[in-house]
Amino acid sequence: MGGYGKNIASFYGNSNMKVQNYGISKAFHTDFEANKLLEENGISVKNLVNIIYKYLECKV
Repeated sequence: MGGYGKNIASFYGNSNMKVQNYGISKAFHTDFEANKLLEENGISVKNLVNIIYKYLECKV
């Protein structure tokens, strides 16, 4: 909410550009492993690559 992705989505507004926003929960994270935190929030490298592949398969 109010992050970088929202600004990008607002910029493209009514255009045909598709914007998918991802982020980490608003909790205060003090002691964490970065890869585990990303995975818990669905934005690990593996998950993002899979999402991109799925999107591209629909477009090919």
